[in-house]
Amino acid sequence: MANRAYLINHSQIAAIAAENSEESCLLGANYQVPILWIALFEPSDLTFVSVSCMNDNGDELIEKIPTLFAPTTKAKSTYAARSVALARSLGTENAHHISEWETFLSSNLPASMLQIDLAELWMMYENQTDLELDIREWLLGVKNPSGHEWENLCSQANLNDPEVRRYGLRGFPWQSKVQWT
Repeated sequence: MANRAYLINHSQIAAIAAENSEESCLLGANYQVPILWIALFEPSDLTFVSVSCMNDNGDELIEKIPTLFAPTTKAKSTYAARSVALARSLGTENAHHISEWETFLSSNLPASMLQIDLAELWMMYENQTDLELDIREWLLGVKNPSGHEWENLCSQANLNDPEVRRYGLRGFPWQSKVQWT
């Protein structure tokens, strides 16, 4: 199983699991949560979604998995308020990826709600409550792009690797029609 995060745009009034709405998964990211996705959300947008999982014995369990979920207009506004500081912190070498991202935001989010599905990443954690702690730290890092929280966010996004940096910034197309490389 690939361990992906998905950026989902849908019209449900509550957070959903990506497995129940494949067509709403616009972007994906392998083994990471892109920084520019995190920049769409505030700590108050952290919520939980019920996901059906199997334990080691093959028994089905319902798990509460953290997700970031907000109205699309609020998420865009949150990003806009952070965009200048983020661009400055991410540097000119990432300006092209940021520009692609901002073009995506302006024309590819038709539905009323925006969400990051983290179920597959959650499954990678030995202690599943640690993902929630990491998300809270990443939200602090993107709010103030300096210090330990920012460094942790950049590390999980693999910004130090030029070959995969673009994915750690904005992910890759899943159901969307963007032409990112």
